[in-house]
Amino acid sequence: MPQKRNTSNSKLPPNLYVQMRKHGLYYSYRNVNTQKLTALGYDKKKAIAIALQCNTVLVPNYKTVINVSSQILGTSNTFSNYCNYYIESIIPTLKRSTGYNNQDIARARKIQKAFAGYAISTVTQAELAHYLKGTGKASTFNAHRKTLKAIFKHLLSDGLVDANLPDNILAADEGDVKRQRLSLDGYKAIFAVADITTQNLMELGLNFMARRDDLRKMKFSQYIDGYLHYKIHKSKQGRENLVRVNAAIPAVYSGFGCETLGDIIDHCRDNVASPYLVHRRPTRIIAAKETTREHWTQLSLKQASTSFQAAREASGYYNHLNFGESPSLHELVALGEHLRSTCHQWTLSEIQQFRGHSSQKSTRRYLDGHDYVTIDLPLAK
Repeated sequence: MPQKRNTSNSKLPPNLYVQMRKHGLYYSYRNVNTQKLTALGYDKKKAIAIALQCNTVLVPNYKTVINVSSQILGTSNTFSNYCNYYIESIIPTLKRSTGYNNQDIARARKIQKAFAGYAISTVTQAELAHYLKGTGKASTFNAHRKTLKAIFKHLLSDGLVDANLPDNILAADEGDVKRQRLSLDGYKAIFAVADITTQNLMELGLNFMARRDDLRKMKFSQYIDGYLHYKIHKSKQGRENLVRVNAAIPAVYSGFGCETLGDIIDHCRDNVASPYLVHRRPTRIIAAKETTREHWTQLSLKQASTSFQAAREASGYYNHLNFGESPSLHELVALGEHLRSTCHQWTLSEIQQFRGHSSQKSTRRYLDGHDYVTIDLPLAK
C-alpha cells in the first residue's frame, strides 16, 4: 500500500509537492523513476498542469486512470465537455454565417466523439496528429485542424492548457489540384439528366450568379413589383448585403427556354406549398435534425450540393477528371459571370454591382479561368 500523503499534498496530483516559502506556496515535481525533485515555482495552476502531463508519461496506466475517473465522476474538466461548451457558448457569439458555423459545429462534434472521456490534461499533440491523419483528404485535415486550434485557443485563454497543441501540427499540403470550370456544354449535359428541383437550382444559380446558401433561401414572397429582394451572405465575415434585382433582366442562358429572370422565377412554381423558389417534397416528412433547414420543403446545404453532384455524375460529362477536379455547384457563379461578360457585354463593374461584391478583385476571382476579355461598354438595353 502506497505511503499516505500529508495534508498539504493530499489534494494535489501524485508526485506534486508543496511547501511554504518566504513568498508563498512553492511547488515541485518528483520524478518517479529518478526521485529527483524539479522546481515548478509559485503558480499552482501551472504546476498542476505540468504534473498531470508528466504523470501520463512517467506513471504506468495513469492516463487510463484519470480518463476513466473523469468519466465516472462526471467531472467538467474533460475535453469532451469543453468541446460542448465551445459548440453551445462560443460558436454562437462568432460573427460568421450560419452555414460556416454549422460546419464548425459538425467538426467539433466529431472531435468531441473521438476524445470522449479524455481529461483535458491528457490530450497530447501526438493523439491530435493521429486524429487529424484519420480525417481523410488534405482539405478535411486542415478544416479539422482549424477547429481544434480554435478550441485550444479558448482552453489556453481559460488557463486549462499551456500551449495550443494543434498549432504545432503542420497543415496538410492540399497541392495544386483545382476544380475545372463549368462550361456551357457541361451545364447542358448536367441539366438534361437532373431532376426538376436541381434544374431550378441550376437555372437560378447561373442567372442570378448566387451562392447555394443564398439560392436555397430565396422566397416567392420576396418577388415584389417585378423585383426579387434577397440577401447575399458573406460566408466567413458573417455579413450580408441586401439586393433588389429587376426580374426583367434577360436570362444569360436557360435550359427551360426562359427569356428573363422573372420567367425563371415563375417556372419554379408548382403544386407544392412551399415558400421557397428551390424546394422539394420529401419522401417522408420528419423532424429535420439539420439546422440549416427552416421549412420541410427547403433544401439543406448538403442536399443542394449532392443533388448537383448526382446529376453531374449521371451525365458522365466530367467523369474523365480525377477526384476533386470536377466542377461543383459553386461553379455556376463563375459560368454565369463569364456568359454575362462575353455574351451580354456586361462590364466588370456591372457584374460587381449585381453580385454585391465590395471590390472588383472578388469579381475577377470568378471570371478567372474563362479566358474572358473585359469589355467596357454600357449594358445593352
